[in-house]
This record gives sequence, structure tokens and C-alpha cells, in this order.
Amino acid sequence: MEMIKTTRTLVEKLAAEAKALSKSSQRKLMACQDEVAAKHGYHHWHHVQLSLKATQDATDTPTETSDPVTRALDSYFRWLSAQPAAAVLINEPKDEVFFDVTIDGTRFKGNVGANPSLSSDRSGGSTAPFGVSVICSVSEPVAGSPGGLAVCKYDPSQPRIPLGHLSIHGVVALARTFGLIVQPHLIPLSRSSEDSRLLLTNVYAPAYAFFRSPAAAALQAWCRAHPRLAKQQESRSDYLLAWHRYIGKDWPTPRAD
Repeated sequence: MEMIKTTRTLVEKLAAEAKALSKSSQRKLMACQDEVAAKHGYHHWHHVQLSLKATQDATDTPTETSDPVTRALDSYFRWLSAQPAAAVLINEPKDEVFFDVTIDGTRFKGNVGANPSLSSDRSGGSTAPFGVSVICSVSEPVAGSPGGLAVCKYDPSQPRIPLGHLSIHGVVALARTFGLIVQPHLIPLSRSSEDSRLLLTNVYAPAYAFFRSPAAAALQAWCRAHPRLAKQQESRSDYLLAWHRYIGKDWPTPRAD
């Protein structure tokens, strides 16, 4: 799927058009978003979100005065976008699932819940909260699966989602889709040791990484489509820097926070 140069202003105009269509036709907002996206040359609304992210990544250049964590994230996502990745199949999200994808035959879901978190159909009900979870190497079995790679809460001592069945290209696709930081020794890479150290030691880096992902854009879209449910999140704790404060706004960055 080819990305289209897309600005935030254009996305806002398309969103307004979809909202107006939903109101006039009494149809669900998500269906109207897909219709408006197709009208303007996109495959679906998620294609709009991915294209915006790709456009931002292509024009976002770090400066000498930028925050060190921002520079490290810029470097990481440039590296990640350059790696071969498995195909990502987008599924229709339901209820409190804001993002639903299939990678290498495994279904991964972003769930709102008490904390926005990742689950899979191989995790045995275990979830990994966004904002504190990274991809690690583990030696012990996870949810009945043998040791290998896993999405872990904080570090390898708390594995939550087994990834041993994914190809390395599938791991890259998962990291891109949900903004997950991969431990640097797991995939041959050219990231600097200083960048890797910052990403693995800064407690806020996993949250900022998630905010750059297509999953984060999908979370915003879910909140727009379910305003009442989104409002309820304000009373819940989370690991994502009080993410509910940014509904309908730009996600926070190291420079702005």
C-alpha cells in the first residue's frame, strides 16, 4: 500500500467532512471516514493515518538543540522504517478494542480497558500495557509458548505477550504498528549505543514511542467515535502519561512535556 503525502490540516478537513456525512446520513462515523478517505484517493481511513505518519517521518529532521530522547526516537523510527517488515492486515475493531491487526497469522489488539494495552490470541489473556512495555528476549516460557522474544512489561522479568512464532519481519511490523521499542541486540542494526541506552533507560521513552505509532492514531480515532466511553477513561489510571488529557489534541513529546 503506497503512502500519500498527507498533512495534519488535510486530515482535519477529511475528519470534518466525515463527521458531517455521518450526521447527515445517520451512519456510523467509522464507515463515513472510510468513505471520505476512498473519495480522496485513500484505501480507507487507516491509510489516511498511516500516510500522515509517513509524511511526518519524512519531514521530521532532528536538530542539534532537540531533546536527547527525541533524537533517539527519531533515530530509532528512521531505522525501524528502513527494515523489511511483514504485511499487516487491518481488522475491524469492536467494543473497547481500538486497533486490531493480524501479523504473521497472529492477531494483536490494542485495548482501552483500565490501561491501554496490547493483547494477542496467543497470550492466554495476558496483556502488556502501552507506555512501559518493550520487546525483549526471554528464556522462560510465556503463556504456554517456549522462550524467545516477548513483549515485556518493563523488562524480561515480566514477559506478557509471546512472539517466538513471529518471523523477524513480523517483529519489525509489530514494533512499527504499536510503537514498541526493540532491545538493540535482537535485530542487526545501526543504531548508536547512546540512542539505545536512552531508549532503554528513560522511563518515558516507551510512552513517547507509542504516541508516534499508527496504533496511537487509531486510539484517537476510537475516542472520536466513542466520546462517552472516552470520557470515562479520565477516572482510570494508566502508564501513558495521562493520555486521556490529549484526546483530540497532539500527543505529548519530550520537547513539549
